Amino acid sequence: MEEIYNSSYQLLAYNSAKKAVYVTWKAASREMDEITYQKELLNYITLLKQYKPLIYMNDLREFFFTVTPDLQTWVSEKFQELYTDSSMPKDTLSAIVMSQDFFAHVSVEQTIEEASMGSADTQERLRYFDNVEDAKKWLGLH
Repeated sequence: MEEIYNSSYQLLAYNSAKKAVYVTWKAASREMDEITYQKELLNYITLLKQYKPLIYMNDLREFFFTVTPDLQTWVSEKFQELYTDSSMPKDTLSAIVMSQDFFAHVSVEQTIEEASMGSADTQERLRYFDNVEDAKKWLGLH
């Protein structure tokens, strides 16, 4: 696995054999402001466009940033742009290991719901988990 991005707030790694991106948010995320979060998300999206993964493993256990409703709309717009990019794979799987922080947890779910617009296809290809092992098992990463 190759580390492709590492900041104070998140670590991204890529497994070329599985075409999988691993995103691990760090506890310092509680200290982000909206501008920093936007920069971090834009870095993430840029790497997704570069690597074009088929599998997304998102570890949000230490994600403590609350995404406000206005920011949720911005995130949704950015991901809609990504989803409609014809160069991006369409048959992807995403696992999200959720934050134990209530406000962060709710804001993440609302953001994803808005970004996917409740699409049935997205609901089949995205799952929420309480732990990394179950997420990896579902993604076939064992």
